Amino acid sequence: MKELLIMITFMFHSPLFGGEWTNLSNLGTSLVSPKVESINDNVMISGNVGGSIPHIFKSTDRGETWEISLDDSIKRDETGKVIYHPRRMNDFKYMTEDNAFVMHEGTLYWYTSDGGETWLQDSLIGSSKSQSRYINFNSFQYGVSSLGKNLYLTNDWGKTFETFEIKSETDTLINKSVYDDLIITDDGLIFGAGYYIVKPYHEDNKLFTIISKDFGKTWEVSSILEKRMNAYTKLSNGNIVAVGSEQTKPNASTFKDIIQISTDGGYSWEVVLDTLSSPSSILWNVEFINDKDGITFSPGFSKLLRTSDGGRTWYRDYGTYDLPESPEDYAYLQNGEILAIDRAGVVSKWTDPILSIEDDKMQEEEPTAKLYPNPLSTNEELNIEFVPSFLGEMELSIIDMTGGKISTYQLNLASRTKQILNFKPNNDLTSGIYFLQIGYKNGIAERHKFVVE
Repeated sequence: MKELLIMITFMFHSPLFGGEWTNLSNLGTSLVSPKVESINDNVMISGNVGGSIPHIFKSTDRGETWEISLDDSIKRDETGKVIYHPRRMNDFKYMTEDNAFVMHEGTLYWYTSDGGETWLQDSLIGSSKSQSRYINFNSFQYGVSSLGKNLYLTNDWGKTFETFEIKSETDTLINKSVYDDLIITDDGLIFGAGYYIVKPYHEDNKLFTIISKDFGKTWEVSSILEKRMNAYTKLSNGNIVAVGSEQTKPNASTFKDIIQISTDGGYSWEVVLDTLSSPSSILWNVEFINDKDGITFSPGFSKLLRTSDGGRTWYRDYGTYDLPESPEDYAYLQNGEILAIDRAGVVSKWTDPILSIEDDKMQEEEPTAKLYPNPLSTNEELNIEFVPSFLGEMELSIIDMTGGKISTYQLNLASRTKQILNFKPNNDLTSGIYFLQIGYKNGIAERHKFVVE
Protein backbone atom coordinates (compact mmCIF):
# COMPACT_ATOMS: atom_id res chain seq x y z
CA MET A 1 0.00 0.00 0.00
CA LYS A 2 1.30 3.42 -0.93
CA GLU A 3 1.63 6.21 1.59
CA LEU A 4 1.35 9.94 1.07
CA LEU A 5 3.84 11.91 3.14
CA ILE A 6 2.20 15.25 3.86
CA MET A 7 4.09 18.48 4.34
CA ILE A 8 1.89 21.58 4.51
CA THR A 9 3.77 24.76 3.69
CA PHE A 10 2.55 28.33 4.27
CA MET A 11 4.11 30.63 1.71
CA PHE A 12 5.39 33.61 3.69
CA HIS A 13 6.38 36.92 2.12
CA SER A 14 7.51 40.22 3.61
CA PRO A 15 5.32 43.27 2.99
CA LEU A 16 8.33 44.60 1.10
CA PHE A 17 7.61 41.94 -1.52
CA GLY A 18 3.90 42.33 -2.18
CA GLY A 19 2.06 42.14 1.16
CA GLU A 20 0.51 45.10 2.92
CA TRP A 21 -0.97 46.20 6.25
CA THR A 22 -4.53 47.52 6.32
CA ASN A 23 -6.88 48.63 9.10
CA LEU A 24 -9.47 45.87 9.50
CA SER A 25 -11.75 46.76 12.43
CA ASN A 26 -12.01 48.68 15.70
CA LEU A 27 -12.88 47.39 19.17
CA GLY A 28 -14.34 50.77 20.14
CA THR A 29 -12.16 51.22 23.22
CA SER A 30 -8.52 51.67 24.11
CA LEU A 31 -6.61 48.85 25.80
CA VAL A 32 -3.55 48.63 28.03
CA SER A 33 -1.32 45.59 27.37
CA PRO A 34 -3.49 44.09 24.61
CA LYS A 35 -2.82 40.56 23.36
CA VAL A 36 -4.25 38.79 20.30
CA GLU A 37 -4.42 35.03 19.76
CA SER A 38 -6.19 32.90 17.14
CA ILE A 39 -7.54 29.37 16.74
CA ASN A 40 -8.60 28.60 13.16
CA ASP A 41 -10.88 31.51 12.13
CA ASN A 42 -11.65 32.45 15.74
CA VAL A 43 -9.69 35.30 17.31
CA MET A 44 -9.61 36.59 20.89
CA ILE A 45 -8.11 39.89 22.03
CA SER A 46 -7.42 40.55 25.69
CA GLY A 47 -6.55 43.82 27.37
CA ASN A 48 -7.20 46.16 30.27
CA VAL A 49 -9.82 48.82 29.57
CA GLY A 50 -9.08 52.00 31.49
CA GLY A 51 -5.77 50.49 32.48
CA SER A 52 -7.11 47.96 35.00
CA ILE A 53 -10.41 46.36 33.90
CA PRO A 54 -9.80 43.06 32.07
CA HIS A 55 -11.76 42.52 28.86
CA ILE A 56 -11.84 39.74 26.27
CA PHE A 57 -13.14 40.44 22.75
CA LYS A 58 -13.96 37.57 20.38
CA SER A 59 -14.26 37.37 16.61
CA THR A 60 -15.45 34.36 14.61
CA ASP A 61 -14.67 35.88 11.20
CA ARG A 62 -10.89 36.45 11.35
CA GLY A 63 -11.17 39.84 13.02
CA GLU A 64 -13.82 41.49 10.84
CA THR A 65 -16.35 41.92 13.68
CA TRP A 66 -16.10 41.65 17.46
CA GLU A 67 -18.22 41.00 20.53
CA ILE A 68 -17.34 41.31 24.22
CA SER A 69 -16.72 37.88 25.73
CA LEU A 70 -15.52 38.94 29.21
CA ASP A 71 -16.03 42.26 31.03
CA ASP A 72 -14.46 42.02 34.48
CA SER A 73 -15.71 45.40 35.69
CA ILE A 74 -16.08 46.84 39.18
CA LYS A 75 -19.18 45.48 40.94
CA ARG A 76 -21.26 47.43 43.49
CA ASP A 77 -24.13 46.57 45.83
CA GLU A 78 -27.48 48.36 46.01
CA THR A 79 -25.96 51.20 48.04
CA GLY A 80 -23.17 51.80 45.55
CA LYS A 81 -20.49 50.24 47.72
CA VAL A 82 -17.75 48.47 45.79
CA ILE A 83 -17.98 44.74 46.51
CA TYR A 84 -15.58 43.57 43.81
CA HIS A 85 -12.60 45.32 42.31
CA PRO A 86 -10.91 43.60 39.37
CA ARG A 87 -7.20 42.99 39.14
CA ARG A 88 -5.22 43.95 36.09
CA MET A 89 -4.77 41.17 33.53
CA ASN A 90 -1.18 39.94 33.16
CA ASP A 91 -1.41 37.11 30.66
CA PHE A 92 -3.90 35.44 28.34
CA LYS A 93 -3.89 32.15 26.44
CA TYR A 94 -6.34 30.87 23.82
CA MET A 95 -5.67 27.12 23.66
CA THR A 96 -8.55 25.53 21.71
CA GLU A 97 -11.80 26.76 20.19
CA ASP A 98 -13.44 26.04 23.58
CA ASN A 99 -10.69 26.76 26.11
CA ALA A 100 -9.07 30.06 27.07
CA PHE A 101 -7.36 31.31 30.22
CA VAL A 102 -6.79 34.74 31.79
CA MET A 103 -4.12 35.30 34.48
CA HIS A 104 -4.60 38.35 36.71
CA GLU A 105 -2.05 40.10 38.86
CA GLY A 106 -1.52 38.06 41.98
CA THR A 107 -3.29 34.70 42.07
CA LEU A 108 -6.71 35.29 40.46
CA TYR A 109 -7.58 33.80 37.09
CA TRP A 110 -10.53 33.30 34.75
CA TYR A 111 -11.13 30.33 32.45
CA THR A 112 -13.71 29.29 29.87
CA SER A 113 -14.52 25.87 28.44
CA ASP A 114 -17.27 26.92 26.02
CA GLY A 115 -15.46 29.29 23.69
CA GLY A 116 -15.97 32.37 25.85
CA GLU A 117 -19.74 32.12 26.34
CA THR A 118 -19.21 31.84 30.10
CA TRP A 119 -16.18 32.53 32.29
CA LEU A 120 -15.42 31.16 35.76
CA GLN A 121 -13.04 32.71 38.29
CA ASP A 122 -10.71 30.93 40.70
CA SER A 123 -7.43 31.55 42.51
CA LEU A 124 -4.07 29.86 42.75
CA ILE A 125 -2.86 28.88 46.21
CA GLY A 126 -0.31 31.44 47.31
CA SER A 127 0.25 35.00 48.46
CA SER A 128 -1.88 37.56 46.64
CA LYS A 129 1.14 39.89 46.75
CA SER A 130 3.09 37.54 44.50
CA GLN A 131 2.88 38.11 40.78
CA SER A 132 1.93 35.21 38.52
CA ARG A 133 2.76 36.68 35.15
CA TYR A 134 3.00 33.77 32.75
CA ILE A 135 0.90 30.80 31.71
CA ASN A 136 1.72 28.20 29.05
CA PHE A 137 -0.26 25.23 27.71
CA ASN A 138 0.54 22.30 25.46
CA SER A 139 -1.97 20.55 23.20
CA PHE A 140 -2.97 17.92 25.79
CA GLN A 141 -4.76 20.08 28.40
CA TYR A 142 -1.62 20.54 30.49
CA GLY A 143 -0.58 24.04 31.52
CA VAL A 144 1.94 25.63 33.87
CA SER A 145 2.28 28.93 35.68
CA SER A 146 4.93 30.20 38.07
CA LEU A 147 4.60 32.38 41.14
CA GLY A 148 8.01 33.06 42.62
CA LYS A 149 9.42 29.63 43.45
CA ASN A 150 6.12 27.81 43.06
CA LEU A 151 5.00 25.89 40.00
CA TYR A 152 1.30 25.44 39.26
CA LEU A 153 0.35 22.53 37.01
CA THR A 154 -3.07 21.89 35.47
CA ASN A 155 -4.25 18.96 33.36
CA ASP A 156 -7.78 20.22 32.65
CA TRP A 157 -7.20 23.51 30.80
CA GLY A 158 -6.99 25.52 34.03
CA LYS A 159 -10.02 24.35 36.00
CA THR A 160 -7.81 22.98 38.79
CA PHE A 161 -4.12 23.32 39.65
CA GLU A 162 -1.59 21.25 41.56
CA THR A 163 1.18 23.14 43.36
CA PHE A 164 4.88 22.23 43.37
CA GLU A 165 7.88 24.04 44.75
CA ILE A 166 10.68 24.35 42.23
CA LYS A 167 13.57 22.91 44.19
CA SER A 168 16.50 20.53 44.05
CA GLU A 169 18.12 18.26 46.62
CA THR A 170 21.59 19.01 45.24
CA ASP A 171 21.57 22.38 43.44
CA THR A 172 21.32 25.43 45.71
CA LEU A 173 21.00 27.78 42.71
CA ILE A 174 17.63 26.23 41.90
CA ASN A 175 16.42 26.67 45.49
CA LYS A 176 17.26 30.37 45.87
CA SER A 177 15.96 31.66 42.53
CA VAL A 178 12.66 32.73 40.99
CA TYR A 179 11.21 31.55 37.69
CA ASP A 180 9.06 32.53 34.75
CA ASP A 181 8.66 31.78 31.02
CA LEU A 182 7.76 28.18 31.75
CA ILE A 183 7.04 26.03 28.69
CA ILE A 184 5.34 22.63 28.90
CA THR A 185 5.67 20.39 25.85
CA ASP A 186 3.47 17.56 24.63
CA ASP A 187 5.88 14.96 26.05
CA GLY A 188 5.51 16.43 29.57
CA LEU A 189 8.88 18.14 29.70
CA ILE A 190 8.87 21.55 31.40
CA PHE A 191 11.42 24.18 30.43
CA GLY A 192 11.85 27.46 32.30
CA ALA A 193 14.02 30.51 32.88
CA GLY A 194 15.52 31.12 36.31
CA TYR A 195 16.83 34.32 37.87
CA TYR A 196 19.04 34.78 40.90
CA ILE A 197 19.39 38.53 41.36
CA VAL A 198 21.44 40.07 44.17
CA LYS A 199 20.92 43.58 42.83
CA PRO A 200 21.08 45.16 39.36
CA TYR A 201 24.39 44.59 37.56
CA HIS A 202 25.84 42.61 40.48
CA GLU A 203 28.57 40.16 39.52
CA ASP A 204 26.86 37.34 41.43
CA ASN A 205 23.61 37.61 39.46
CA LYS A 206 22.74 34.41 37.61
CA LEU A 207 20.55 33.86 34.56
CA PHE A 208 19.94 30.23 33.71
CA THR A 209 17.48 27.70 32.30
CA ILE A 210 15.99 24.69 34.06
CA ILE A 211 14.35 21.49 32.86
CA SER A 212 12.03 18.98 34.51
CA LYS A 213 11.33 15.65 32.83
CA ASP A 214 8.75 14.42 35.35
CA PHE A 215 6.08 17.14 35.40
CA GLY A 216 7.87 19.39 37.88
CA LYS A 217 8.84 16.90 40.58
CA THR A 218 12.61 17.15 40.00
CA TRP A 219 14.68 19.80 38.24
CA GLU A 220 18.12 20.33 36.77
CA VAL A 221 19.96 23.44 35.58
CA SER A 222 20.31 22.96 31.82
CA SER A 223 22.38 26.03 30.95
CA ILE A 224 23.83 29.26 32.33
CA LEU A 225 22.89 32.27 30.21
CA GLU A 226 25.05 35.30 29.56
CA LYS A 227 22.11 37.37 28.37
CA ARG A 228 18.58 37.69 29.72
CA MET A 229 15.90 36.52 27.31
CA ASN A 230 12.38 37.95 27.46
CA ALA A 231 10.48 35.17 25.67
CA TYR A 232 10.97 31.57 24.66
CA THR A 233 9.12 29.26 22.29
CA LYS A 234 9.67 25.59 21.57
CA LEU A 235 9.14 24.32 18.02
CA SER A 236 7.80 20.88 17.16
CA ASN A 237 11.28 19.82 15.99
CA GLY A 238 12.56 20.33 19.55
CA ASN A 239 14.44 23.58 18.90
CA ILE A 240 13.95 26.44 21.37
CA VAL A 241 14.07 30.04 20.13
CA ALA A 242 14.72 32.77 22.71
CA VAL A 243 14.47 36.53 22.12
CA GLY A 244 15.57 39.39 24.33
CA SER A 245 17.46 42.64 24.57
CA GLU A 246 20.30 43.99 26.69
CA GLN A 247 21.46 47.50 27.42
CA THR A 248 24.57 48.57 25.56
CA LYS A 249 25.99 49.55 28.96
CA PRO A 250 24.59 49.77 32.52
CA ASN A 251 21.70 52.27 32.83
CA ALA A 252 21.88 53.07 29.11
CA SER A 253 18.76 53.96 27.13
CA THR A 254 20.00 52.05 24.08
CA PHE A 255 19.65 48.30 23.59
CA LYS A 256 20.92 45.44 21.50
CA ASP A 257 18.53 42.85 20.06
CA ILE A 258 19.51 39.31 21.06
CA ILE A 259 18.14 36.07 19.58
CA GLN A 260 19.42 32.62 20.52
CA ILE A 261 18.60 29.07 19.41
CA SER A 262 19.02 25.79 21.26
CA THR A 263 18.91 22.59 19.19
CA ASP A 264 19.34 20.23 22.15
CA GLY A 265 16.33 21.18 24.28
CA GLY A 266 17.94 24.03 26.22
CA TYR A 267 21.33 22.62 27.21
CA SER A 268 23.40 24.78 24.85
CA TRP A 269 22.70 27.99 22.95
CA GLU A 270 23.84 29.64 19.74
CA VAL A 271 23.54 33.42 19.34
CA VAL A 272 22.08 34.05 15.87
CA LEU A 273 21.37 37.79 16.27
CA ASP A 274 23.27 40.37 18.33
CA THR A 275 22.81 43.82 16.87
CA LEU A 276 22.04 47.39 17.92
CA SER A 277 18.31 47.85 18.37
CA SER A 278 16.68 50.37 16.04
CA PRO A 279 14.46 51.89 17.24
CA SER A 280 15.87 51.26 20.70
CA SER A 281 13.21 48.97 22.14
CA ILE A 282 13.02 45.55 23.74
CA LEU A 283 12.13 42.36 21.87
CA TRP A 284 9.27 41.13 24.01
CA ASN A 285 7.65 38.12 22.35
CA VAL A 286 8.21 35.48 19.69
CA GLU A 287 5.68 33.39 17.76
CA PHE A 288 5.95 30.75 15.03
CA ILE A 289 3.25 29.45 12.70
CA ASN A 290 5.32 26.33 11.94
CA ASP A 291 8.91 25.20 12.40
CA LYS A 292 10.18 27.72 9.82
CA ASP A 293 8.10 30.90 9.76
CA GLY A 294 8.07 33.17 12.79
CA ILE A 295 8.00 36.75 14.07
CA THR A 296 9.40 38.65 17.03
CA PHE A 297 8.51 42.20 17.95
CA SER A 298 8.65 45.10 20.39
CA PRO A 299 5.28 46.18 21.82
CA GLY A 300 4.39 49.79 21.16
CA PHE A 301 7.06 50.22 18.50
CA SER A 302 7.00 49.58 14.78
CA LYS A 303 9.65 46.90 15.03
CA LEU A 304 8.77 43.51 13.63
CA LEU A 305 11.37 40.91 12.65
CA ARG A 306 10.56 37.86 10.51
CA THR A 307 12.25 34.53 9.91
CA SER A 308 11.55 31.82 7.35
CA ASP A 309 14.27 29.34 8.33
CA GLY A 310 13.35 28.41 11.89
CA GLY A 311 14.98 31.45 13.48
CA ARG A 312 18.45 31.20 11.94
CA THR A 313 18.18 34.48 10.04
CA TRP A 314 15.88 37.44 10.69
CA TYR A 315 14.72 40.28 8.45
CA ARG A 316 13.38 43.67 9.45
CA ASP A 317 9.80 44.40 8.40
CA TYR A 318 9.13 48.09 7.83
CA GLY A 319 5.50 47.61 6.81
CA THR A 320 3.98 48.53 10.19
CA TYR A 321 5.28 52.09 9.85
CA ASP A 322 2.31 52.65 7.52
CA LEU A 323 -0.17 52.07 10.35
CA PRO A 324 -1.60 55.06 12.29
CA GLU A 325 -0.64 53.49 15.64
CA SER A 326 2.21 51.12 16.47
CA PRO A 327 0.93 47.59 17.20
CA GLU A 328 1.29 46.08 20.67
CA ASP A 329 0.81 42.42 19.75
CA TYR A 330 0.54 40.17 16.72
CA ALA A 331 -0.96 36.75 15.95
CA TYR A 332 -1.00 34.44 12.95
CA LEU A 333 -4.22 33.33 11.34
CA GLN A 334 -4.34 29.79 9.99
CA ASN A 335 -4.19 31.04 6.40
CA GLY A 336 -0.87 32.79 7.05
CA GLU A 337 -2.23 36.31 7.47
CA ILE A 338 -1.18 38.27 10.57
CA LEU A 339 -3.43 40.33 12.85
CA ALA A 340 -2.10 43.23 14.91
CA ILE A 341 -3.73 45.13 17.78
CA ASP A 342 -2.72 48.57 19.07
CA ARG A 343 -3.49 50.43 22.30
CA ALA A 344 -6.28 52.39 20.60
CA GLY A 345 -8.17 49.15 19.92
CA VAL A 346 -7.55 49.20 16.17
CA VAL A 347 -7.13 45.78 14.56
CA SER A 348 -4.93 45.62 11.46
CA LYS A 349 -4.24 42.75 9.08
CA TRP A 350 -1.21 41.89 6.99
CA THR A 351 -2.23 40.29 3.71
CA ASP A 352 -0.19 38.75 0.93
CA PRO A 353 -1.89 38.29 -2.47
CA ILE A 354 -0.49 34.77 -2.76
CA LEU A 355 -1.96 33.75 0.59
CA SER A 356 -5.19 35.67 0.78
CA ILE A 357 -7.76 33.87 -1.34
CA GLU A 358 -11.39 34.59 -0.63
CA ASP A 359 -13.67 31.69 0.26
CA ASP A 360 -15.80 32.14 -2.87
CA LYS A 361 -13.04 32.29 -5.49
CA MET A 362 -9.58 31.02 -6.35
CA GLN A 363 -6.62 32.97 -7.58
CA GLU A 364 -6.56 32.67 -11.35
CA GLU A 365 -2.76 32.47 -11.56
CA GLU A 366 -2.69 29.36 -9.37
CA PRO A 367 -3.38 26.09 -11.18
CA THR A 368 -5.34 23.59 -9.12
CA ALA A 369 -2.40 21.15 -9.08
CA LYS A 370 1.14 20.64 -10.35
CA LEU A 371 2.79 17.21 -10.54
CA TYR A 372 6.52 16.84 -11.08
CA PRO A 373 8.58 15.15 -12.35
CA ASN A 374 6.14 13.86 -14.93
CA PRO A 375 6.90 11.28 -16.26
CA LEU A 376 8.77 9.74 -13.34
CA SER A 377 10.55 6.46 -12.79
CA THR A 378 9.50 3.89 -10.19
CA ASN A 379 12.24 4.98 -7.80
CA GLU A 380 11.52 8.71 -8.03
CA GLU A 381 9.39 10.80 -5.69
CA LEU A 382 6.31 12.49 -7.10
CA ASN A 383 5.87 16.06 -5.86
CA ILE A 384 2.32 17.37 -5.72
CA GLU A 385 1.41 21.03 -5.28
CA PHE A 386 -2.19 22.17 -5.16
CA VAL A 387 -4.49 24.88 -3.84
CA PRO A 388 -7.81 23.34 -2.71
CA SER A 389 -10.87 24.46 -4.66
CA PHE A 390 -13.09 23.89 -1.63
CA LEU A 391 -12.39 23.87 2.10
CA GLY A 392 -13.08 21.16 4.64
CA GLU A 393 -12.73 17.42 4.34
CA MET A 394 -11.14 15.95 1.21
CA GLU A 395 -9.58 12.71 0.04
CA LEU A 396 -6.44 12.46 -2.07
CA SER A 397 -6.17 9.25 -4.08
CA ILE A 398 -3.78 7.65 -6.53
CA ILE A 399 -5.96 5.95 -9.18
CA ASP A 400 -5.06 3.61 -12.02
CA MET A 401 -6.63 3.53 -15.50
CA THR A 402 -9.48 1.29 -14.34
CA GLY A 403 -10.48 3.72 -11.60
CA GLY A 404 -9.14 1.54 -8.82
CA LYS A 405 -7.70 3.38 -5.83
CA ILE A 406 -4.12 2.39 -5.06
CA SER A 407 -3.70 4.67 -2.05
CA THR A 408 -5.70 7.34 -0.24
CA TYR A 409 -5.05 10.06 2.29
CA GLN A 410 -7.59 12.11 4.24
CA LEU A 411 -7.18 15.87 4.74
CA ASN A 412 -9.23 18.56 6.44
CA LEU A 413 -8.13 22.02 5.33
CA ALA A 414 -9.41 25.34 6.67
CA SER A 415 -7.59 27.75 4.35
CA ARG A 416 -6.69 28.00 0.68
CA THR A 417 -2.95 28.01 1.05
CA LYS A 418 -0.68 26.05 -1.23
CA GLN A 419 -0.20 22.44 -0.11
CA ILE A 420 2.94 20.44 -0.91
CA LEU A 421 2.76 16.63 -0.80
CA ASN A 422 5.39 14.01 -1.49
CA PHE A 423 4.51 10.55 -2.87
CA LYS A 424 7.14 7.87 -3.49
CA PRO A 425 6.00 4.93 -5.64
CA ASN A 426 7.10 1.44 -4.69
CA ASN A 427 7.15 -1.88 -6.55
CA ASP A 428 3.35 -2.07 -6.67
CA LEU A 429 3.23 0.95 -8.98
CA THR A 430 4.26 -0.43 -12.36
CA SER A 431 4.86 1.51 -15.56
CA GLY A 432 1.73 3.12 -16.92
CA ILE A 433 -0.68 6.04 -16.63
CA TYR A 434 -2.10 7.08 -13.26
CA PHE A 435 -4.19 9.90 -11.84
CA LEU A 436 -4.05 12.01 -8.71
CA GLN A 437 -7.66 12.52 -7.63
CA ILE A 438 -8.66 15.28 -5.20
CA GLY A 439 -12.16 14.47 -3.97
CA TYR A 440 -14.14 17.03 -1.96
CA LYS A 441 -16.96 16.43 0.50
CA ASN A 442 -19.45 18.15 -1.83
CA GLY A 443 -18.95 15.38 -4.42
CA ILE A 444 -16.72 17.35 -6.80
CA ALA A 445 -13.46 15.63 -7.77
CA GLU A 446 -10.44 16.78 -9.77
CA ARG A 447 -8.06 14.41 -11.57
CA HIS A 448 -4.52 15.10 -12.75
CA LYS A 449 -2.62 12.61 -14.90
CA PHE A 450 0.96 11.45 -14.41
CA VAL A 451 3.05 8.75 -16.05
CA VAL A 452 5.35 6.14 -14.54
CA GLU A 453 8.03 4.89 -16.93
